[in-house]
Amino acid sequence: MCQTYVLPLILLTISCLSCTDDTTKVTASCPEYQRSFGGSCYEIVSLQLTFFSAQAWCEQRGGHLAFIPDEETYYFLQKHLDPRKDIWFGAAFLASKDLQYSTAVEGNYSRWVTSPQPGAACGHIVRDSGFQWEATVDCNKKLPFICQNGMYLTKA
Repeated sequence: MCQTYVLPLILLTISCLSCTDDTTKVTASCPEYQRSFGGSCYEIVSLQLTFFSAQAWCEQRGGHLAFIPDEETYYFLQKHLDPRKDIWFGAAFLASKDLQYSTAVEGNYSRWVTSPQPGAACGHIVRDSGFQWEATVDCNKKLPFICQNGMYLTKA
């Protein structure tokens, strides 16, 4: 039940950070094994886990599976990913276990390679697809994943 509220809350937080009237530049100070972008720290984890285990792994370290809310984040992550590997990211639990993903929801960035399967509960970036996404019901595949960790913000 609480996952239903996580994505909207995170997207609202990201949205509020970008809409602030404060002109002070905010950057993320990340540990050396993570990469900073847009006020967040991203970690490409080569450990292969199921979708839900990957989400738990990220949460135990203060984050979540990474969200890709816009084209800038997409291109940033693309630079750091191996195009020959599928990889979990945080496309899940928007409303219920029977997700209704949309390829063209107004205001939501997406790169779905195909229409999501009925009942799809998790998402991954598809290898050899130009970094497009797929929503699937098979959340038990073991894949590497991207964590987006809590923001370690500093003002510049």
